[in-house]
This record gives sequence, C-alpha cells and structure tokens, in this order.
Amino acid sequence: MAMPLPARQEFAVCATNGTTPAESLFLHRQAQRARAGKPRPLASAAAATSRDIGNIAVIEDSDGIVETLNEFNLRNLTVTFTPVAGATRYKFRTSAASYDTAAANLGRVAAALGDDDVRVFALPFDFPFYGASYTQTFLNSDGNLSFNAGENASSSRSLGRLTGGPPRIAALFTDLDPSRAPGSVRYFADATHAVFSWVSVREYSDFGNGTPQTFQIRLYLDGTIEFAYTDSTPTNAVVGIAPGYAKAGTAVVSFANDTSAEYPAAIAERFGNTSAVDVVALAQKFYQTHEDAYDFLVVYNTMGVVSAPGALAYEATVRSRATGYGVPAQDNGPEYGSPSRLSSVLNMGMIGDYLPDPNSVVSKRASSQDTPMTVLGHEAGHLFLAFASVPDPVDPSAQPMIGYGGSHWSFVFNSEASLNEGEQIIDRGQGSFVTAAVTQGYSPLDRYLMGFAPPDGIETFVVLNPSVSPLGHPQSNVSFTGTRMNITASDVARTMGRRTPDHTVAQRRFRFGFILLVARGGLDADIAGSVKQVDTYREQFVAAYSKFSAGLAIADTTLNRSVRLSLFPAAGVVSGGSTTATISLQKPPNADLIVRLSAPSGVAKVPAQVTIPAGASSATFTVTGAAPGVEELLATPADADYETAYARVQVAAPALLALRTISGDGGGPVVVRLTDANGIAYSGARIVAAATSGSVTPTVAIADSAGDARFQWTPGADTISRLKLSVEAAPSVNVTLNAGNGVPVIGAVVNAASFAAGISPGSIATIFGTNLTGAVITLNGDAVNLFYAGDTQVNFYIPADAPLVDSALAAVSPSGVTATSTLALVSAQPGIFDDAVVHSGTLIRASSTPVKAGDFIEIYCTGLGATRTLRGLQIATVVPTVYFGSVAATPSFAGLAPGFQGLYQVNVRVPEGLPAGSIPLIVTSGSTYSNEVRIAVQ
Repeated sequence: MAMPLPARQEFAVCATNGTTPAESLFLHRQAQRARAGKPRPLASAAAATSRDIGNIAVIEDSDGIVETLNEFNLRNLTVTFTPVAGATRYKFRTSAASYDTAAANLGRVAAALGDDDVRVFALPFDFPFYGASYTQTFLNSDGNLSFNAGENASSSRSLGRLTGGPPRIAALFTDLDPSRAPGSVRYFADATHAVFSWVSVREYSDFGNGTPQTFQIRLYLDGTIEFAYTDSTPTNAVVGIAPGYAKAGTAVVSFANDTSAEYPAAIAERFGNTSAVDVVALAQKFYQTHEDAYDFLVVYNTMGVVSAPGALAYEATVRSRATGYGVPAQDNGPEYGSPSRLSSVLNMGMIGDYLPDPNSVVSKRASSQDTPMTVLGHEAGHLFLAFASVPDPVDPSAQPMIGYGGSHWSFVFNSEASLNEGEQIIDRGQGSFVTAAVTQGYSPLDRYLMGFAPPDGIETFVVLNPSVSPLGHPQSNVSFTGTRMNITASDVARTMGRRTPDHTVAQRRFRFGFILLVARGGLDADIAGSVKQVDTYREQFVAAYSKFSAGLAIADTTLNRSVRLSLFPAAGVVSGGSTTATISLQKPPNADLIVRLSAPSGVAKVPAQVTIPAGASSATFTVTGAAPGVEELLATPADADYETAYARVQVAAPALLALRTISGDGGGPVVVRLTDANGIAYSGARIVAAATSGSVTPTVAIADSAGDARFQWTPGADTISRLKLSVEAAPSVNVTLNAGNGVPVIGAVVNAASFAAGISPGSIATIFGTNLTGAVITLNGDAVNLFYAGDTQVNFYIPADAPLVDSALAAVSPSGVTATSTLALVSAQPGIFDDAVVHSGTLIRASSTPVKAGDFIEIYCTGLGATRTLRGLQIATVVPTVYFGSVAATPSFAGLAPGFQGLYQVNVRVPEGLPAGSIPLIVTSGSTYSNEVRIAVQ
C-alpha cells in the first residue's frame, strides 16, 4: 500500500490539465519500458482478478496497474536545452554530469529564502526564451525560475502548473524548503552565463528532515539552458521548460531515453518515486471482461493511492472529436483497450477521501463546498471544460477566463458557480466585486461548450487587473477590485471557433462504468463497505448529472452489455429520403433479441422493433426523414441486461446541406461528400449524376458511411463538359464540375501577403489557378471585391462579417462555367507583405536603409482578425505582438490602414538591444505567427 506523501500540499480538486492525456500515456509507456522482458500472465489468469458486484466492477491490482510509474533517473546527468529559430523552439540532449561546484561556492546567497518563497535576480544579459527577452528572473524556492511573475503557491507541483503558470524553467519542480538549510540557494553570474544552485536543499516534510537535493540551472547568453544534477533523488518532481499560460502543444518526453525533436511549446517530464495508478493499464484490464460500451470509466481505489500529488482526482481524455471548446482532436482509445467508444477516464483517487454520504462536504475541499457528487461532476466536465477563453485585450497571449492549471475557470471569472471552478461574482460597481455562490452545476456557458445548449443569450464577465490571484480555488465572500470585461458565448465562439457539432446534434447521453480498484487478493477481503459506498455514488450520480446539466444531459451508470447503433452518436438523413441503420452486439445472443425502436419527436420514421436472431450479431432497419428537425432515436432491448442505444438524427432540409467535391474536378474518378455545418455524414443518400457530354458511371450512387459518393467521369469532346451531381431527395443541393479548355481552375487559396494557408475574415486573399481572366469570384454566393485579376492569380477581399465556418468559394467564368473550392476560415492568420515595412516613408530592406533603437516603423500586413472602432479608427481587437528576432514589442497602433480594405497597419517602436545587421521580423496574433521578413538594424 502506498503511504501518503509527507510534503505539505494545498489541495486542489483535481490534477487535470491540458497535458493530462499525454502525461497518462507517457507514464504508462514508461511503466511498460520498465517491465520490458518480464513475464506476463495469461489473459485467463488476469481475468480472474476482476469481478462485478452489482454494477461495480471490482478489479485487483495486478499486471502493473499500481506501481512506481516513472522513477527519477537524471541523478548525475545534465540536460541541455538548445534554442532554435530565435529561441522560439528548443531541442534537448542528455549528457554526463557537469555540476559546477565552483560556481555554486562562488555564488551569492539568496538571502533568507524560505519555504514557498521568491527572490528577484537581475540577469547580466538579455536572455531569450520562447520568443521573448528577459533582463531579470524570479527564483522560486521549489527548484525553478519564472519570468514576468514569481510563483510560490503551495499547491501541487504538477505538469499542469508548470505549463499553466508564467514562463518557467524548472530543473526540479517539487516541494523544497530552503529554510531548513539557510544559504543553500545561490546565484553566480558573469558576462556569458548565470548559474542558480540549490545545494542540499531539503524536500519539505512535516516531520523531521526531507531528502536533500543538489542541482543547478545555468542560463547562457545565446539562450541555452542547462540542468545539472548531482545528489538528486526527489520523491515527486516535474522537470522541463515552458512558455507559460497553457500554450498548446506540450511534449511529454523521457529526457534520459528519448531522442529530441524541435519543440515549439513546453518540454517536460513528470517523475514519481511513490505508487500511482496506471489508468491505461487499468482500462485494459477492465476491457478484458467488459464490452466497449462506456463513454467514461470512473475509478476509486481502496489502496491509499492518491490520484496525483496534492489532488483528489483527475480526468484523462481518451477521445475528442468535437471542436470549439479548446480541446484538441485525439483518439487514444485503442491503447486503452477501447476500439471505438471510450472518451474519458476519471481517476477519483482514494475512496477514503470521501464520506459515504454523497452530499457531504469533502474535507479537503471545504472552501469550495465540494461533495462526492460535485467532484465527480467536475471531473466529467473536464472532457469539455475549462479550456476556452477570449483573449486579454492588452496581452492577446493571455487567457483571462482560465485559472488554475490552465484548465479551470479563473477565480475572477463569473462562471455562475460552475463545477469547474470560478464563482458567481457580484459586481458592486466602481470596480468592486465580491464572490458569492460556488460549485453549483454546469453554468450556461459550460452547457454551450459541452454541446448541450445554444449560445443565445449567454452573457457573463471576467475581471481584468484583479487585486487577487486568478489562480485561486472557489471561495465565497472574497472582495476584490479590478476592471470588468463583458463576455458572451458568441465572443468565445469567435475566439475558439464554432462549437461543432452544436447543441442540435451533440451527444447528451453518456454511460459511466464505475470501478473499484483493490489490492492483490482484495476480492476475497471485506470490501463490502467500499463497494456500497461507490455504488451509492453511482446511483446518486444519475440524478446529480441531470441536475448539474439543467436537465439537458443523461447519465447511465449500469454495467449493461453493449448495443451499438451505426448512427451513434449523430448522423443525418435527408428530409424525404432514407438511410439504412444497423444495430450490433459485441457477442451474438443465445436467443432471439427483440429491440424496440422509438423516434418520439416524429421527424424520423422507424419500424416499431427489429430482431437480432440467436447466433447473429446485428440487424438492419430503415430510417426515413419525415420532416426537418432533430430526432433522438432510441433502441431498447427487451433483455434488461443490455444498454439502451441512442443516436441523434438530423433530418435535414436542403438549406442545411452541402454537396462538396472531395476529388476529381476535371474528369476521372470523382468523389463528393454530402454533409452539413456539423460535419455529419448523410449515409444512404442517393446522389444523381448527369453529364452534358461524355459518360459517367454510375448514374446514381449511394453515399457511404462517411457521406461520400463515387463516380467515374469521362468528359466528352465539347469545349466545356459539365457533370452535375445532385441529391435525389433534394435536387437544389448540387455541385457542377467542369472539364475542357477555358474552364477556370482554383488551384490554391492563400493569404495574399505570406502565400501561406489560412484565411481570416477582413483579410486579403489570393487565388492561384488557371483560366481566371474575367471570372467573378463569389463567397457563399456573394460577389467579393477584387484588387487584382489575371489569368493565373486573383487577389480579393474576404468580408469582415464572413462566419468562421467552411465557406464556398467560386470562380464563375464569363461563359458561366464555375470552379469551386471550400475555404476553412480562421479567426486570424497574419501575413506581412514583402517590401511593406516602412520608416519615415522609406522601405526598410534587409541589406539597406537600416533603422535604430527608438525609431518608429510601419508594418503593412493582412489577417490580423476582427477590429473595433476607437476614435474613428478600426483597431485590432486582439493586439498583436511584433518580434524583432527574439525581442518582443507591443505596437502603439494596430488596425486597418485608413482608406483600405483588408490592409492592416502596425506601428511599433524599434526596441533597445538589437544586434546590428539583418534580423527577422514577425507579427503574431494570439498564438498565430506571420511569415518572416528581414530588416536592417544599425
């Protein structure tokens, strides 16, 4: 049994962060690496260590489910981070010991540095780090340096805290207590490097002395970073570097074993010398005896094993396919043992951390008034929450709505008492605020992001420049001051993109499989009390989840067998058309299984029931689109041992549908896809083909499971040969393909300044193609303004109010022949025009016309995104950052150049300290970078 950690921790409700999915897989793979070559038990033997007691799956610890997942292995080694491309990316390498004893002895002492303490040190040079430059650093007691702000909270020293806080360099991010050895942290610097040494600094311990740790961080003039370890054996630690503020793209690596790539975001490794649950191995064990019938696995243990240091629980996302809420698409299901369904694993930690009463307050979360039910709801919410934020109007890289770990609502965000932190905040006027209710349920904004509700009417606010930390956990009756910024769900959608699929068809019924993990041999021990406790939570969570979601979502917590609808979780059928659906089982039944079908809203028609014969594993039936709308189709087996299957079916009117060319414009194999704004497949739709000359086969094709229909087209000898494809049940939904001489062709659509992919509303774009002379360019059917039109290139304006969805671009020739393309519009994609950087009316070039520090220059670009009106000017809503090499500068003006469409002007002062010569210039909007141009600096 693992003993609780000795270090003092300020408990957070969970250790979930944006890197948890990668971290969980990494730790599992490290455990596999450590077990390599050891004998593995047979599957039959493994299966004997699990048993279902009612609706609780009880699993014994075996086959490495609980073990030390990644022991610290950098003792007497050196890890070097080498900057690439102006310190915007890094590589690493690990080499032999290089601890500099002389520098440690010569260094001046960080005077009176205590436990959870901070000191500021000036650096002897401008230190480049992830595209910015720093002249000072904050030395934090807990084995790390940070920039912009010190960081001395006593909450979990986790990977999420490393990546979600300020920019950080962490050689040994763990709970260290320099007060136990005064003078043990030292700083030495000369003109070429700075050395920060922790010399026999002990880990914090409530009793006695913790283990001493000795290591260094060395910073060099060129941006190189070195971690040098000697006597270092931490209980738990995070090692790595991070640009901060939860920038996406963290790489979880093994510094001692992996080969480096180039990394644009955080690079880190989490170590632990105490036991932990390998949730991947546990899921694999579960699926040895259970079917793939669950969206969530919920795990409690009786072994005294914490979910993570300093936390009750965490969520590890397994699959994510939707967009618009800040979680990247991923599918790690097969590694967890789930071929198609599992979305999330909730590691709820020790059952002893919770009282049997499901509505009792969890002692470690008393200030947030969390109960076993709200903690469970919190973790389930993390499949979608809280990763979405509008940008800070002053610092576009900041996410003011996000707080602890980069994955919880900020303490100063009016989350309407969301389960995922934040509070209900009362605005008392004149910049004064007070927190009120906490931890009530999924807020209106939560429900939008989860796909349960539309964005209409959702209004809230966040407090900028607050007088309290935004990283705090929920607490009532806290007064603070700041500046209110109003936020709507539409504002969030403009930043994060459309919530796809939206509330009309997004999944709202979820199955939760509850697991109790016990010690080896625990199936024969007295576990009845723990099983009853977990079963009570399981039963009560059904009503709690419905309450949390305002009745918009449903939780099923049984261990019933799998029934799968081929239309799950959502599919489409054309109004007036039909499709074929399949009900399938993972194992054939011993007797005929009757499945009752229900389409209660009446917009779809299905038979009353179907029968899966004994020995068979599936049956098919027809779904007919009776009227436009959304139907929740239910399939309920007569045998109660099976789950009720469901799918949301969009019965689409023509206005919702789009027939898009996937390949084949110009003849040969042609593939078209019938879909809608939610990306739903309309399988079974009949697509009719008609050619003006030549031949096409077949004349009617049936859309497959992806909504794709395939044809073979041989154009005729006419000057222009056309192929028209249309939906039989909705002929107005069609697309026309062309072949022949003089037919316009759209080859590529790019940013007009950078010629890079990515087009944003309000920008200038370029079409490269052929036969474009005289063509009318339309976007979603409306003609756009042209700046230049030639036979192979057209420059045109994307309207500022164009929605952030896939848009139809067309080039219509004078003879009426049309070429089409689909544009995926994004919120911003900056591009700098070549030879468009100006100083005092003169173009600045890389080899001539140099500028010097203090000069103002003008950068002409496009793609900086939305604007707002200020004193008659259209200024960029998201203020860009200009990088002169690795030195960041904030513009004095960024907005539309007066009198021009789509042309942005950025005025910025040349910063001090730039090297003489040709240097790169880049403009960023949020986390999106422009192309590079070079200017001369003297």
